[in-house]
Amino acid sequence: MTASYKIIIVDDHAIVRHGVRLLLSSQADLQVVGESRDGKELPDLCRTLAPNLILLDLSLDDRNGIDLIKKISKSYPDIRILVFSALEESNYAVRALKSGAWGFVSKEQAATDLIAAIRVVQQGQKYISPTTSQFLANWLVDADQSPPHMSLSEREFQTFQSIAAGLKTAEIAEKMNISVKTVSMYRQRALVKIGLRNNSELISYAIKNNLTLESKVPAELSL
Repeated sequence: MTASYKIIIVDDHAIVRHGVRLLLSSQADLQVVGESRDGKELPDLCRTLAPNLILLDLSLDDRNGIDLIKKISKSYPDIRILVFSALEESNYAVRALKSGAWGFVSKEQAATDLIAAIRVVQQGQKYISPTTSQFLANWLVDADQSPPHMSLSEREFQTFQSIAAGLKTAEIAEKMNISVKTVSMYRQRALVKIGLRNNSELISYAIKNNLTLESKVPAELSL
């Protein structure tokens, strides 16, 4: 009997979780043992279900996906995390990998790439898509080719995204569990590093570079 490779799906869209479950059901050795719409219950699911792999969307309502990757990777180092997201791959894949993820799969390529990516991770290797490979190659050859926002620290980037989403300083402070003063400091650092003057320019930059936190449902998973 084929050994089961246990998977948990974390996505805030029920229709995506259902679609991924159907997609994986075609593989005899892949078993979806749990689902979650947010990050709050994920640590408990990891403890009780002992999965081999977590398919994680970065755009969760209650948690920052990158922070969740770091937390799970630290608490459960034997569990591998494969990011499955509609966010712009060139903007988020490297951040996810640096935080402990084993790969990044775009929801736009779900039907063709997801199972292949799982197989790569299952074999103990990091999954690097052609898009991410090209980005990394360009970055290694000439660091100046990387967009300015890639120089932001994770906290600066979270602050940047929150401002772009229209949150007030006090709301960002509560969301990130930091002081208002610290939020202002991260905001100023982000503006300087990217070369922006105010929040209006920041929002325009975020929209232009596909850095807004939107989670789209891929057509092939919405059936």
